Amino acid sequence: MFLAKNQLELIFELLGTPTNEEIEKFPLKGAQKFMKSLKTIPPKKFENLFPGVSPLALDLLKKMLLFDQEKRITVDQALDHPYLEELHCDDDEVIGQPVELADFEFEQENLTIEQMKDMIYEEILLYHYPEVKKEYYKKKKEGKSLIDHILISETKNFVEKKCFFQLKIDFLFIGYER
Repeated sequence: MFLAKNQLELIFELLGTPTNEEIEKFPLKGAQKFMKSLKTIPPKKFENLFPGVSPLALDLLKKMLLFDQEKRITVDQALDHPYLEELHCDDDEVIGQPVELADFEFEQENLTIEQMKDMIYEEILLYHYPEVKKEYYKKKKEGKSLIDHILISETKNFVEKKCFFQLKIDFLFIGYER
């Protein structure tokens, strides 16, 4: 909580504390209670913090840093903002598919360090071993947990050792002709 509190203090020093209306829109009641307990801090004027910066740049920054997500500028609106006019080109801006909630399943768990290592390791395997990637997408399509195999054991690495050793060998030869 110390790190999170310190980060919030830094944010509030710049943007000021959220208004009661903004606090009421926070989804967690505990967060609302915490925010309401803080002393009111007025926002800093960006013009004073960033002297000589384009007024359009400051306008875009202010619109991106609103607490209320309903009032905050969207990505599309930001790309259409006059400050980015010279950089914006619809033909160059590819719109990707939204990321599925299943891809963030791990955020709902309190993972141990070993489990986090396994998650990182699996992410590497997804890019280097088609069979691992195929299994991942099969589980995803079937609506199964993508991380149950990691949650089962805190200390057991879920991937067979032979796969690990092959990965080590593959990384040794990256950039070298075989």
